[in-house]
Amino acid sequence: MKNIIIILLFLSSLLITGKVKSQTAELTMSQVNDGVNIDVSVYIRRTSPASFNLGEGSFVITLNNSAINLSGGTILTRGLFDFNTTSNYGAMFTSLYGGTIGRSLETTLNVNPGAEVPTTATLVGVLRFPILNAASNHNLMWHTTFSAAQTDIGDEIGLTFINPENSLLPVELSEFSATAQRNSVKLIWSTISEVNNSHFEIERKSLASENSLFLKIGNIPGVGNSTELKSYSFTDNNLSSGKYKYRLKQVDYNGNFQYYELDNFTEIGVPDKFELSQNYPNPFNPSTKINFQLPVDTYISIRIYDMTGREVSVLINNDLKAGYYTVEFNSVNLASGIYFYKFASEKFVDIKKMVMIK
Repeated sequence: MKNIIIILLFLSSLLITGKVKSQTAELTMSQVNDGVNIDVSVYIRRTSPASFNLGEGSFVITLNNSAINLSGGTILTRGLFDFNTTSNYGAMFTSLYGGTIGRSLETTLNVNPGAEVPTTATLVGVLRFPILNAASNHNLMWHTTFSAAQTDIGDEIGLTFINPENSLLPVELSEFSATAQRNSVKLIWSTISEVNNSHFEIERKSLASENSLFLKIGNIPGVGNSTELKSYSFTDNNLSSGKYKYRLKQVDYNGNFQYYELDNFTEIGVPDKFELSQNYPNPFNPSTKINFQLPVDTYISIRIYDMTGREVSVLINNDLKAGYYTVEFNSVNLASGIYFYKFASEKFVDIKKMVMIK
């Protein structure tokens, strides 16, 4: 059964009695689904030549109550009426509307005139609802029977309705996991079905800071349309010790997207021994990377020498915490040839050769 969400926008300074449909407008909506919540944005734009102000409106949408938890809904944004500090976004309440139990949100403006409706799609408001079943079709659409609007001088507004194209969840995941392997994390996910699926973007967030943000670290193509099991994987390499969160951003060919976030963090621990890796790439021009690991907090130095034993660069010369590290060496001012890099600490020393070719 579908539940009804009612968004009521009132301008109470005038008695509305007109019924003339000389003014017209188009209603659209969009949704963002992160696998946990669905954010529904409602937009209006004027389609008639003459300008008018919105005085009163009831914008009614329906959702599948087996997929969406309507009772847990919250108001995120008030758009078109944000200019008015006296506007009141009332609490949502359950009501019987058109024979169906639904959710009702009332908003009142105590000001005249109302808000002018632009010719470009303008946000009316955003509602957020928890998802009960991310794999279900949540059937977001307009309820054209009970949706209506009037201007602030009492003229009825003729409405047209554009339903969203992405009511059906484009991807149904059957698995999503992350496993730490030394200083790398392997992500594995599978889909049972895909509709119009362009690609997955892999995003990572470090938990070292409360203010850290998710950053894109990779991209994996989707298969477009499929009703068969498809498996994907991505490896995030050369991580420092610490805790990380991962999520997938699934994007369709229309640019619509939704997020799938892992509930738990993944931790890269402390190595159990000293180790200096061979630089990569090798040979190189002009830069190369050197990985090393420390099992304890210690002072270290990494120095570069040429074939004669002359020191040409110092990459590190300080105390470091236990963990995994990567340092970059740039040889732009050096001649082609063989060089050596020396790792030195109180308990471990190692030397490796590298080749720079210009």
